[in-house]
Amino acid sequence: MTEVSGGWASGRGKMGPPALAARFPYPKNRSNVTELLEQIQALMSEPARDLETIERTLTDGYAEALSIEAAKWRLEKRAAEVAQGLQRGDTAQKARELAELAERIDGAIGELSELRAVLAELRRHADVVRVAAAVR
Repeated sequence: MTEVSGGWASGRGKMGPPALAARFPYPKNRSNVTELLEQIQALMSEPARDLETIERTLTDGYAEALSIEAAKWRLEKRAAEVAQGLQRGDTAQKARELAELAERIDGAIGELSELRAVLAELRRHADVVRVAAAVR
């Protein structure tokens, strides 16, 4: 329940772990990254060299990398919170949550590494396309 004071709503109470758990979907939904990686591979293998599409895909890729970074940061923050409270409450449940968080952090790190490598290749490909267009 919220309380209105001076025109602003102020929440009573704090968001707890169950509410936070839904905010950490990583790495359960890899479809965005998978589609992006497939699109990048297709762009680099096509004989047509559409610089506008390459640049847009690079932008989408960088945005996705930032999103993964943010999710990884939130997971790490949650893991630190759980680790701090490990001796309080249900230790077994907190240990399971830490294990799940660690697995998801590892997944995010792997995806970031793969995505950054492919984006670097696409950036080099864009440079080649740009030089070829300037020579024409």
